[in-house]
Amino acid sequence: MTEEKTLYVFRGDDEWVIASSWEDAWAVWRESTGESIEDYCDTTEEVFNFWKKCDDDQIMKIDVEGDYKTFESKTCAEWAKEIGRGILCALDY
Repeated sequence: MTEEKTLYVFRGDDEWVIASSWEDAWAVWRESTGESIEDYCDTTEEVFNFWKKCDDDQIMKIDVEGDYKTFESKTCAEWAKEIGRGILCALDY
């Protein structure tokens, strides 16, 4: 039986993912988008500093329907538990 890893919300620029570590955050991003670390970072320091772990008790309000009307507010820990490993959300311009 494999040990279940604790999941956290990580923010990178305008993207949020749910992963077990910053290394796993890169893996989630690559698996979901096909983009690599090199698409975002030029130096090793940038690679280490791109994904920042959000506090578990931080409240995130997310447009869950993409209509700019239907928002849900939950803590990062609640989002991680509900959604599981993967992309949580991203800002659209």
